[in-house]
Amino acid sequence: MVIDLLVFLNKHRYVILAFIVLCAIVSALRFFGEWVDFYTVAIGHFWSGQALYSFVRGGRIVLVGGGGVEKDDNLSVRLAFGIFSLVAFSFFLFWP
Repeated sequence: MVIDLLVFLNKHRYVILAFIVLCAIVSALRFFGEWVDFYTVAIGHFWSGQALYSFVRGGRIVLVGGGGVEKDDNLSVRLAFGIFSLVAFSFFLFWP
């Protein structure tokens, strides 16, 4: 079941990438003029969005500087990192 989901996500990875970028831009533009919040949301989206896209395309997931999950690592660890990056991305969508 998880493998089928990953194959589906990998097949539609460019649509997902466009959606991630569009969400990041629209969400950050809500704070145009409030520069602290604008940069916080933009950097948070780009940080978690690249990790989310790396999970979707099956590449190396980097969440922290120098650390991450390789593409050949355990599937459950990769799934946990993917879920964490999705939660982090969603958190910045609803930034107060």
